[in-house]
Amino acid sequence: MTPRPNLPWSLLLLLVALCLGGALACGGDDDDDDASDDDASIADDDDDDDALDDDDDTSDDDAADDDTIDDDTADDDIDDALAKELEERAAAFNEWYNDIHRSPYGGMGYAIFATPELKKEEIVRFSFGDSTIWTGTYATAEAFRYAVTGDADAKASAIAAIHTLDTHLKVTQVPGFIARFAGPDEAPWNNGYTTHDRYVKGTGDWEGSFWINNTSRDQYTGWFMGMATAYDLVDDEDLRELIREDVKLVIDKVVADDFTIIGEDDKPTDAGPKALSTFRLTWLLIAAHVLDDSYYWDLYESTFEDDKDGFALSNFSWFNKYDEYYGFNLSHENFYSLFRLETNAERRQFYLDAFNQQIRKLVVNTHNVFFDAIYLANCERAGGCDGYDETLDDMRVQIADFQDPPVVEKYLEVPEWPLDPISVFLSDLIDEWGIRELVDIEYQTKDARPVKWRCPRSFMWQKTPYTLNCDEGDGTEVYPGIDYMVAYWMMRYYDFIAPGNPNDIYWPEQDDARR
Repeated sequence: MTPRPNLPWSLLLLLVALCLGGALACGGDDDDDDASDDDASIADDDDDDDALDDDDDTSDDDAADDDTIDDDTADDDIDDALAKELEERAAAFNEWYNDIHRSPYGGMGYAIFATPELKKEEIVRFSFGDSTIWTGTYATAEAFRYAVTGDADAKASAIAAIHTLDTHLKVTQVPGFIARFAGPDEAPWNNGYTTHDRYVKGTGDWEGSFWINNTSRDQYTGWFMGMATAYDLVDDEDLRELIREDVKLVIDKVVADDFTIIGEDDKPTDAGPKALSTFRLTWLLIAAHVLDDSYYWDLYESTFEDDKDGFALSNFSWFNKYDEYYGFNLSHENFYSLFRLETNAERRQFYLDAFNQQIRKLVVNTHNVFFDAIYLANCERAGGCDGYDETLDDMRVQIADFQDPPVVEKYLEVPEWPLDPISVFLSDLIDEWGIRELVDIEYQTKDARPVKWRCPRSFMWQKTPYTLNCDEGDGTEVYPGIDYMVAYWMMRYYDFIAPGNPNDIYWPEQDDARR
């Protein structure tokens, strides 16, 4: 009999929590289907769960509107040449996205080529398993772009992305149930999927199509974020009516199913089907905001009262630093909508306190432009910002250091850095106990790597910045650059980087004005 290691009880409890962490943190779903895995038949993202104020410059120069972001933030931050370069990079990523990664029905996919020469005619297959969350994130980016520039192509692109999210909802023919992806049931779009258990052939009006099932709360998170942002920033009444119809379908089903994602087989999906507290409050708030019906406002507020005592604990995220880092991305996408759309100042402060306590302290100073932009855009309005100027300065450095397209998974030489002793201890203990199938913690660097030393991956902001090396990939898998586009246009929208945003920032009316 193998002797049990002589360890303190606190460590035993820690390991139990690591194994059960998904029940508390925003990650914890089980959907690892990366296209680079040995199972090449599915090709999904490996990160689908499928997861104090010391600044005096954050007050709004324009007291007439409720914009708490400094109207002059973008002044004198970067020179004109760099500003032009960053906007051109965003345009180049958008061109690459639409030429390579956008499927016929509009859903996003990672492209896998036959060779590192990356010839379009040599695309072997696509990875579509996380299409809904990233299509929704892309819709958010394009809504920001339209709100900043007023460009007709930005508006058309945002509208098209929302229609894709509508397709992912309608293709299942189960009112309120969203697919991971929908596309033509033909090569190359269905390559690797026709023999997979997530593949569903379209029927009726969708004959000749296929869709991917087993949808997780991750996918719903991106879907809701895209719908809500486009609803507020894209001035098209037909689009807004579509969003209202779709949001009502989805929220009504989720509520009827006790905040559990029930699939086409009338059973819960097995990829993170339960909407935890932050998820359900976010989705309900978006529904109340979009539908503006007393039933949904009352449901949101009663759910808040039911959940508030355990809300902070439900967002416990320490383990996401070491395992399932993508949980931080889900947290930020949800909290962005909670901060932005909450009309009650006390609840905004409540959300910020929980966010600071459980999430922000774990991602501060990690050079994550997307996370930092979400925080700086909302912290002052929600109760106060910490380290505003330092964070803003770092955001500008990191977005400038982002690579040009295409983003290809391949070897990148990075300097050797000191190891995080906690990760070493836990990883060694996992091997000693033989439980790596239950929890997979690898050695990590002590400090977070900046963007220039991040591994080229699908959505940089949800990937751990503590990697030891970047030695994976053969140069044939290509990612669409949504991470750059959403971070860049969010920075532009909130006046964090030149040439800024010439238009007003949208905030919903406060409680005393609305009711």
